[in-house]
Amino acid sequence: MHRLGVQILRFALPGYVHSKGFDKIQQRQMVLEAIAPSKDKKITREGVAELCKLTDPKAYHLLKKMKENNEIELHGRGHGAYYTRKTHE
Repeated sequence: MHRLGVQILRFALPGYVHSKGFDKIQQRQMVLEAIAPSKDKKITREGVAELCKLTDPKAYHLLKKMKENNEIELHGRGHGAYYTRKTHE
């Protein structure tokens, strides 16, 4: 029996999701989609962890990278902190 690689399965089977979760590009797209103007518009670190099936530290690092890339903005600190899409003025 032949085994198909994860990348081949993702291409061949659009609904296929590898059991380890989503890749980094998918995670970024999922976060941006979740905070799209037509959706909730904001998300917390805990929300990202749940959405992308990540641990809190990994969600933190994903959000930190997205913030450094000027994709999102951080509002507040601590428990009440949330992220929105970066507004380009």
